[in-house]
Amino acid sequence: MAPNIKDQLPILNRVIKWFKKEGVVIDSPLFRLHHQASTFMIMIGFIFISVENYLDTKAILCQTGKDFSAYAKSYCWIHGTAYVRSHLQGKATGCFVDQSRLHSEEDAPVTAYYLWLPYLLSLLFVFAKLPHSAWKRFFENNLIGHILGGQNQNQSENKHENQNGGGGQGPHNQTPGQGKNRQGNRFKSRPVEIAQNFVEFQANYNHYHKKFFFWEASNIFTVYLSMQTTHWILNYKFFPYGVQVIEYINSYGQPSHGKMLHDPMCELFPTEVACNINIGSTTGAIDRTNFLCILGNNLFNQKYFFMLWLWWVALLLISVFGIFYRLGRILVPGFSRHLLARKIHGNQLSRLKLTSGDCFVLEMLVDNLSPTPKLIDQVLEEIEKKLTEKQRSQLHWKIAEVEDGYKGENVSLNTSGYKKEFPIISENFPLNASAPTDL
Repeated sequence: MAPNIKDQLPILNRVIKWFKKEGVVIDSPLFRLHHQASTFMIMIGFIFISVENYLDTKAILCQTGKDFSAYAKSYCWIHGTAYVRSHLQGKATGCFVDQSRLHSEEDAPVTAYYLWLPYLLSLLFVFAKLPHSAWKRFFENNLIGHILGGQNQNQSENKHENQNGGGGQGPHNQTPGQGKNRQGNRFKSRPVEIAQNFVEFQANYNHYHKKFFFWEASNIFTVYLSMQTTHWILNYKFFPYGVQVIEYINSYGQPSHGKMLHDPMCELFPTEVACNINIGSTTGAIDRTNFLCILGNNLFNQKYFFMLWLWWVALLLISVFGIFYRLGRILVPGFSRHLLARKIHGNQLSRLKLTSGDCFVLEMLVDNLSPTPKLIDQVLEEIEKKLTEKQRSQLHWKIAEVEDGYKGENVSLNTSGYKKEFPIISENFPLNASAPTDL
């Protein structure tokens, strides 16, 4: 039997685990794009750039004498470098940067912001995680976990405890109808108890849906904040960077009429730079030396930040579409009901009156119970029974209030409006003329 590729490549197994849904599902695919895909991409950049900056001994190479090489290398790396002089670009170097806007050598910008990149990426990681962490820890209030019977996010860290019969319970003690989530944790409640929990918390679902919308939409703000912070650190050159690189790539193969093509990647992250070192001479004067240095790590930076720019722009477009999608679900309950019906593949809830918040929470429950389709059917059937009983009880109270209002008056009681509003009740349940005695 061929070995599993995940066993041969542990890093691949970790990557798959990073994107795998764990614990109780309390977010949407758009939310996961932000707090999983974005953070994974930022983490890759942080690892590569940190290794190149601080562990690679050849991160910078300067053209100097042997006796002066170590000092020049450290000085130029720490104190910064600038563009190569314009008359040497394209001749003594392979990187051409348009310096027509520079009036003197002192105007050349220092490009040593590569030293800040690990710290920048650490901050971007926090920005990408912030909305989901706030939603999960402070605003979701473990509502889905309570409905499912005590499941919470912390139980995903203790998955082996339940699997190995912790607490003296084994698989043979599992209550019929119980299921397992993606981590192997057993839900503590039977279908009837999950349905009862759903009905008890039903008044909170519309507010819950709106809170989710707020934190899902706040991802747009964090992406913009990330782009603005990166633009500030990179000498205000990041916002137009992607468009400039695309234009530069499209210019390949086109006639240049003898003009050198300006490389925006070299402008933001130059691979060949000039370094001026001023040292004191034996006569007491200043001895100024200019070196040509190569920054090999900027090759990765050029391409990485271009891909990061593309990712953020695409994510903003998807997120804007996601806002309209979420607003449609909140404002049009029929739209939410249609999407729910596509997931349950049944008619269990077709005769019930559900709000958009109800449909949203039911979708969350279906997502968490998806490994056990039989359990989904059992839960939905119990929810239908509970909600039907609840709506029947509410109808009885309405009829009783109307009857009490007309008591003593010679006016006929018309309940056709209620029958029309609740057709399932009028068809399947006898309606008493007075309030039920058990209430």
